[in-house]
Amino acid sequence: RRPDLTSERVIPRPDGGPPWYRTGDLVRLDESGTVWFHGRVDHQVKIRGVRLELEGVEAIAANGPGVRQIVVGPDGRGDEATNLAAAVVADDDFDERAFLRWCRDQLPAVAVPARVVRRSGLPSTASGKVDRRSVRAELADGGATTG
Repeated sequence: RRPDLTSERVIPRPDGGPPWYRTGDLVRLDESGTVWFHGRVDHQVKIRGVRLELEGVEAIAANGPGVRQIVVGPDGRGDEATNLAAAVVADDDFDERAFLRWCRDQLPAVAVPARVVRRSGLPSTASGKVDRRSVRAELADGGATTG
């Protein structure tokens, strides 16, 4: 019942076919008509059937005890990702168990990282921002080792 929002998501097709619906998924249509999924244009992931906004999880987890910086992402690729992982730059006395207990009190269970990787720093983009894309790719591949 919000025509303004509907018009942002439902797009008429130039060929007159049924309208397209903008889901936020990034896909490529190949010459055979197969649609290849390449991720999302936003920072949402689906973990155990629940859509999570990664930057929202980060905003809360960044307040955890001893955390200086954090990037969260799926712990695995595509459908195999059933948990989140976190790359954390933390104080020297960082206690992972205390951090995870804190997260369990602040976040829904599905948003609590199952794996925490300590890092000495996080990579930056050319503009000086944290390169979340590369850290999340490492987390998805089982990496994001100390570095």
